[in-house]
Amino acid sequence: MANKDTSPGKWRLRAREWSLGEISAQSVWQQVRYVWRNYSGLIIGLMWVGVLLLGYFGFKWQYEAEGKSRPFSDLVYLTLQLLTLQCGHLGESTAQVHSTALNVARFLIPFLGAFTAGTALMAIFRDKGESLRLRLFYRDHIVICGLGRKGFLFAKAFLDRGEQVVVIENDEDNDFIQQCRDMRALVLIGDAVDQVMLAKANVQKARRMLCVCREDGTNAEIGFRVREMVTERSESPLLCQMHIFSPQLCELLRDRLPEMEKVPGSKLEYFNVFKNGAWGMLNEFSPYDRAQMAEKGSVHILIVGLGWIGESVVVQAAVKWRWHETSGIRPKITIVDLAAGGLKDALLLRYPYLMDAFDIKALEMDVQSAEFQRGDYLGSGGYRVSAAYVCLDDPSLALTAALSLHRCVKRNFPEEALPIVVKMDHGDGLAKVLPGNGSASGEYARLFAFGLLDKTCRPELIHGDTAEILAQQAHRRYLESVLRVEVHQGGPMPAAMKPWEELAPEYQESNRNSARHIPVKLERVGCVMGPVTERHSILFEFTTQEVEILAQMEHERWYEFKAAQGYVWGRVRDDDKKESPHLRHWEYLNESQKEMSRETIRDIPKLLDSVDLEIYRAG
Repeated sequence: MANKDTSPGKWRLRAREWSLGEISAQSVWQQVRYVWRNYSGLIIGLMWVGVLLLGYFGFKWQYEAEGKSRPFSDLVYLTLQLLTLQCGHLGESTAQVHSTALNVARFLIPFLGAFTAGTALMAIFRDKGESLRLRLFYRDHIVICGLGRKGFLFAKAFLDRGEQVVVIENDEDNDFIQQCRDMRALVLIGDAVDQVMLAKANVQKARRMLCVCREDGTNAEIGFRVREMVTERSESPLLCQMHIFSPQLCELLRDRLPEMEKVPGSKLEYFNVFKNGAWGMLNEFSPYDRAQMAEKGSVHILIVGLGWIGESVVVQAAVKWRWHETSGIRPKITIVDLAAGGLKDALLLRYPYLMDAFDIKALEMDVQSAEFQRGDYLGSGGYRVSAAYVCLDDPSLALTAALSLHRCVKRNFPEEALPIVVKMDHGDGLAKVLPGNGSASGEYARLFAFGLLDKTCRPELIHGDTAEILAQQAHRRYLESVLRVEVHQGGPMPAAMKPWEELAPEYQESNRNSARHIPVKLERVGCVMGPVTERHSILFEFTTQEVEILAQMEHERWYEFKAAQGYVWGRVRDDDKKESPHLRHWEYLNESQKEMSRETIRDIPKLLDSVDLEIYRAG
């Protein structure tokens, strides 16, 4: 979970912003709220000290104005009497108060007392009010455990959708708490592992729960605790999604989840922003450009930094290569890291199939060294780098390495349009130094920033519905493989060629319908699908007879779905008129039309592999 920033540098930075006039009225208000939230007790205490000092000196100056003298103990006693709204025997000594300080103290103390009592009562009854609000008004809500950057981005995304969100965070000084409350999220302060706190968040009535604390063990423990709490749940099961960093723990969970799904009331899943981020990075900046592969006859991927995200890029690059395999081409990966040799060996032990997929070379090199800045590795073995991914944890060092790479490419291969992608935690900060993801023309147009958390901490990317995930992946496959070979000659973009987020609902539903039908087709030929237990260089393959059976099933499914939408046969495809030349039964199709359905069936193992599923023969 997010830690409080107590470093003096934070305050020096704010002071500098003040001096440069960089703080807006809104940010001033945010700073005021931050100070009050963290130091309200100290501020109220200082206010009381100030008022009591006013009272003490007010009495002293009052008696001096009357020509009298009172000892220190009497002045203290009289000052304390102000707390009970008494002024001692001041009224007997004079009919007029001459001391302005005393007058101010007399009137401030009641207001300050009421303010202090009100603040205390709000703190006392806040928890009870939140509990009552949860019990009475929260149903089918989202519970988020952990309010780091990931938790905040997920909370914001769900709130933007109009969802009810409850956040559990154990650090009351977390800077994101007030921001979430400002967006009308309900934030509970406590330990999410505690079942009492989970019950307070009303998880029994929640629709979905995300565990995004810092530690894998904490996220897994929360998931298992929730599972015990909702076994009696009668409505749809609670979807509990745990963020897991460790590949080893992912493998353990993958083996146990099918068994745990037999317990009613909940559905446990895990996700990893590094895996999702690597997949998104390779989708957005693919190293497999068909034109370049045809021209160069090679693929060479450079990865700088083999941490969590760098490792995920290697693994996901192997998965995506299954869609692009070209005869005679064996992709090459060069890894640059201070401990590249050991990291490479560990990687191959966990994923031995990578040895069959790639020619992997490890270079133990400091990105600040002269050796790295010379860039000899960019054309090693005669294979020029096709794409570079800088995956260092330190954003400043990552940007420095990317700029060094850019200079090397410009010096050694000035004609190359090599994309250099820099992993950043989010899209602001240093990411803004880059020219806007290649939108700018000029010297640095091929430098791209990839905001990992901004890109991956979105509900749709960790959707619990397998059919939804497969539908989205199938559409990406359609865009990558089918439409890439077609040339769009001006005019409006065809409706089916748009990204998933912009795709019309009818096309999205068509992909979902196809994904939901995969288990039906597999059952027809005695197969089932399940989580990948160990990746292999050769995927499952259907027999020729099975391909023919399943292709006919797929076409008839598509025929019925389109007919239900009002489509009819037509000589040419016309979505506006809802006409298609493919809208015939199987026996009336020509061979090229049938081959399209066969190719869809042959692609099913690759499609499932891309979302960590594989096909087994039943029995």
